Amino acid sequence: MTDVPLAETQIIWRPSEPGMASLKVMRLGRPDDRRYDCSWGACNGDFAEADDGEKLRMLLLQFIHLTVADDIPASEVHDALMDIPEYRAALARFGTIESPADE
Repeated sequence: MTDVPLAETQIIWRPSEPGMASLKVMRLGRPDDRRYDCSWGACNGDFAEADDGEKLRMLLLQFIHLTVADDIPASEVHDALMDIPEYRAALARFGTIESPADE
């Protein structure tokens, strides 16, 4: 797992594209292969200007968008978001996963 801090997170995705991952979490500024049509996160001004708590709330809303509007399986979105330490910490606070410090 590669840690990508939430403040630097860019999610790229292309719904329903056979033969490639539905989405990827990457650090803003890293080049992607341009096969993904959609992006969200640190590349958006409202996200970049938000405080840490608001960024996390926006990420969880984006999870809903990816699964409901773009029909990406929740397990795929979750697996990709596990690269974000703040996402893992939020899940640990809810008791859904073990804290990375406990592993």
